[in-house]
Amino acid sequence: MFYSQTCENIKLIIFTLDGGLLDLNRLRYNYYRSTCETYHKVATREDFSKMLGNMNTMYDHSLLSDYISAKDFNRMVEKDLFEYIKLKPNIKREGVDELIQYCKQKDIKIAVYTTHKTKRAIQYLQLAKIYEKIDFLIGGDSRLKPLPEVDILEVTCQRMNIDPSHTMVVANFESMVEAANQLLANVIYMPDLVPASDKIKASVYKITKNHLEIMNMFLFSKYDSVELFSPLLGMNAQMDLETLTHTRDQLLDKYKDDEQLIALVNRTYDYFNEILSKQFLINELEKQETKRFSFDDEQNDNVQEVHDKFNDVVLEQEQEDEILPDEQDDTFLFSKASSLDPQRMSELMDIINGDAVDEKSHEENKTNEENKNNTLEQEHWLNKVIDVVYNLLISVIIVFFALIVQILFQGDSSKLAQIINMIIDGYVGIINFIFGVLFDILHSFISVIPSYKMFVYHNSSLSSMAVIALLTIISNFILITLIKKIVQMLKKD
Repeated sequence: MFYSQTCENIKLIIFTLDGGLLDLNRLRYNYYRSTCETYHKVATREDFSKMLGNMNTMYDHSLLSDYISAKDFNRMVEKDLFEYIKLKPNIKREGVDELIQYCKQKDIKIAVYTTHKTKRAIQYLQLAKIYEKIDFLIGGDSRLKPLPEVDILEVTCQRMNIDPSHTMVVANFESMVEAANQLLANVIYMPDLVPASDKIKASVYKITKNHLEIMNMFLFSKYDSVELFSPLLGMNAQMDLETLTHTRDQLLDKYKDDEQLIALVNRTYDYFNEILSKQFLINELEKQETKRFSFDDEQNDNVQEVHDKFNDVVLEQEQEDEILPDEQDDTFLFSKASSLDPQRMSELMDIINGDAVDEKSHEENKTNEENKNNTLEQEHWLNKVIDVVYNLLISVIIVFFALIVQILFQGDSSKLAQIINMIIDGYVGIINFIFGVLFDILHSFISVIPSYKMFVYHNSSLSSMAVIALLTIISNFILITLIKKIVQMLKKD
């Protein structure tokens, strides 16, 4: 689709959070690629970039779909990614702060679309310290159709009361470009994971490396003399390439002694030549797409089967969403920088979230959630009991092993036997000292509690060796538990 695009009189810029403002897609891809490698699958940037657009469907047909459900994998990625970003919050792309500051000076509204849930997106923006500067935020948990459908961008423009012709979409993946083209908005492509394809080059106003180039484009666009002088030079976009080239050659010959005019002629020619090239490239791509999707009957059946399966998955996900109150949270946000009134916010709530969940579904879901929490709590306590029994068994095994070693080396005068006996006796001596101090202190305050000597050597129920073995088991249990806790804390840090 070809239409005239410009960077003049822009009143709204729509960014993506993922890969646009923040370097999240690269981290997502690294996580996905690493997981694929564990299953001996090779994930490419190109394939992953085509999956972007909506968090609820992006992993439906991934290389991991046979091993991990899309919903579980997405939940795992988002959880681990956020934990990582909290440790490394400086993930803004180059020039973000400068471009946002420029937009505020020129009274250009800023809207952000993200494939993350809205609440999570707010947390990312707060970590990056740019949340207060955003006018509008719409999350991937909305009821709107995902990219490349135009709904998300269309609603954004409507809620900000700005026409698409005065809107600049800064896209970093193909589905965003397609949606912006359908809306007839102005589009800048800023590569994230993959460079611009021929199709993207033919569909956007400009390709930039970072946000600083976007700001420079806005700053110096008014000095572009192509549109101003093209009528005087007799060049326009309606010419075919042959006529345009012939006109250029005549002008070069006519003004061959004027370097400034020659430069202007060449610049004007390059401008219109690029437009013609884009139009030609779009036509060629449309022809290729027509050929590419001409399946025979057998292939069409297979494609329909996959398509039906995909629809079932999406329908199932939508049905789950309909009965989950925690998924009914705001999927959009007018930030504090916005001056839009609450009534319009309420209207958007109706558009994006649809009808509210009925009371019966809410109660059923609440019951299910309580049952789930009870089950998790029971599993938690069971794991604790198992861990205690495990530590106790290890303690008993250690004491039992030490007794066997002492029996084996009893009467042996070798150096090894002496070292082993010395270690065991030293460890038992430490335990005797600790428990001796503890029992004697308690005995001095509470007479019912015996002194350590009385407890060990004058015990009518157990022999002194059995009592010492029991105290050693208790000491080992405490020591093992403490070591495991320290190791867990170090791993967490």
